[in-house]
Amino acid sequence: MTEQGFLKRLESSKTNILSFIQGTNEVVVSIWKYENKYVLTWEVYPKGMFHDESTYLKDDIHNFDCSRTLINFIKTNGFDLSKFTPA
Repeated sequence: MTEQGFLKRLESSKTNILSFIQGTNEVVVSIWKYENKYVLTWEVYPKGMFHDESTYLKDDIHNFDCSRTLINFIKTNGFDLSKFTPA
């Protein structure tokens, strides 16, 4: 997904998701727009334990006022924008 496509989906009230395996863990990053803010959740949990939040190693939520700050956060944390997919 291009940066333009990524932002277009968010502006259309659609969610973008990135999920991948990191060692023995699964990582899921979800982003959507809510009440004029961009919301990003970042979850890390042992493989197959998605439904058991007590096992989560990371369960963060971030709010951004503008798309530029969101994009900078994504890039700073090493997430590849082109690998996000529609939810």
